[in-house]
Amino acid sequence: MDIEHIQSLTLREDLMLAMTPEVREEYEVFLENHLRFIRDFLPSGYENREHIHNTLLVIVDGKVIAFRYFFYDGEVCELFNTYVDSSHRKQSIATELFERSVSLSNEYGIHKFVVRMASENDERTGLFHKYQLLSTQKFSGSKFTIYYAGKEKVLG
Repeated sequence: MDIEHIQSLTLREDLMLAMTPEVREEYEVFLENHLRFIRDFLPSGYENREHIHNTLLVIVDGKVIAFRYFFYDGEVCELFNTYVDSSHRKQSIATELFERSVSLSNEYGIHKFVVRMASENDERTGLFHKYQLLSTQKFSGSKFTIYYAGKEKVLG
C-alpha cells in the first residue's frame, strides 16, 4: 500500500483513471459538493490556492482504493472527507489516512483540527471512537474538535 500526497483540490487525469469506479464516483460527488461550498462560503479564488488543499490517495496494485481530503483554514486543518472502497474496508486504511493527514499538518505547524462526520452509522461510530483515542494518545499535543451526529467533542 502506497500513499500519495497531492497538494491540490483537483487531481490529475491519470490519478482519476487509476481510481476504482466506486472511489471515482465518490470523489466526483465530493468534489462537486465541495466546489459548491467553496463558491458559496469562501473568498473568490480559494479553490485555486493549491498549497492549502491536500488529498491523500491510497494506491494498491496501481489502483486508487481510498482518498482523504483535508484543507488548511488559517491555523486550523479541516479533516474534511475520507472514502475507502468497500472491498478494502476494515483494514485500518481510514485510520492510516487520519494519522498521515494529522502528521503532515503538524509538520506544517498546524495543531488544531476539525473533524466533521455526517449522519450516524456503525462505521462512523467506530471512526469517531478511533479518532478520539488517537487524538488523546498519539496526537496529544494537538487540539481536536470532532462533530458527529449533532454532537461536538473537544479534545486536547
